[in-house]
Amino acid sequence: IDSINALQANAFLSTGDLFLNADKDSAGFMDSFFRKIDVALFNAPGNHDLEGRTFRSPMPQRIDLGGDRILLFDTERDDSDIKGDQLQLLDQMVQEALKDSVRRLFIVTHRPVWAEDDERYSSLFSGNTRSLTGNNSVKEVLTLLRIAAARAEVFWISGSMAGRAPASLFFQPHESNITYIQSAVRDRLHDALLQVDVTPSDIQWSLLSLTGEQVRPVEHYDAEWWRSQQGKPEAF
Repeated sequence: IDSINALQANAFLSTGDLFLNADKDSAGFMDSFFRKIDVALFNAPGNHDLEGRTFRSPMPQRIDLGGDRILLFDTERDDSDIKGDQLQLLDQMVQEALKDSVRRLFIVTHRPVWAEDDERYSSLFSGNTRSLTGNNSVKEVLTLLRIAAARAEVFWISGSMAGRAPASLFFQPHESNITYIQSAVRDRLHDALLQVDVTPSDIQWSLLSLTGEQVRPVEHYDAEWWRSQQGKPEAF
């Protein structure tokens, strides 16, 4: 909590599964966590968040910070398709990008839906919650991202990491101006917060260790590094 407050951030974005059991945990979280942080927290819901009745936030959500846009989507609905009002909001952001009113677009989801049907990433996150029949991220959503990326930088940040994830971060430039990211803390020695510092002309990504363990630049934790770490157990 002290580390989060010291950042004096504009927003604290959670990539889902904020609760293990929302009905049992939410009251305790209010006293021990939510009331103690000095920054607005936004959560892209995960499967655990939605299992009970206590925790519900309207989705999708849009946050405007200057020329930057943050979209939070619910990937637990529609079998992980981005459709309906969520797809409409994404299309709206694309149109704003084409008018040069969006400098950077950040999309926050629980499930890394962008990984499911892409052979470069699907095996890296095989233990994650995922759709039953595949989703529209490659066939439909990526088309919109590419249009936006012609004028703006696009970052998609997800958080459903399986328990054997080798780091708290996955950071992969996918193609020009489109970057796929996974960020999650899971009570491991490598737990770290992903921090992004933005100015009108620049963006800087970094990791803030929560345990004192040394962290590397975010670019280190790409798909090639994750593949090299598959099957290696974490030290106790």
